[in-house]
Amino acid sequence: MKTTPGTEVCDNVPIAVDPRHTLLVAHEVTHDVTDLAQLATLANRAKDTLEAERVEAVADMGYYNGEEVKKC
Repeated sequence: MKTTPGTEVCDNVPIAVDPRHTLLVAHEVTHDVTDLAQLATLANRAKDTLEAERVEAVADMGYYNGEEVKKC
């Protein structure tokens, strides 16, 4: 991750939360600087964990990537 002055090794841990129970249902540990490639992975992992037919994924603009939205 770029920092001042230079670069540091950092972890990025995007999570998915069940809003009804406010429990963490999925996470991913990555070295990706952005969350642009994480939406479908987290949504599908949350769906599997909850054993649901479908889930409604809501994310901030940091996750927005057209290909990821199509995968969802």
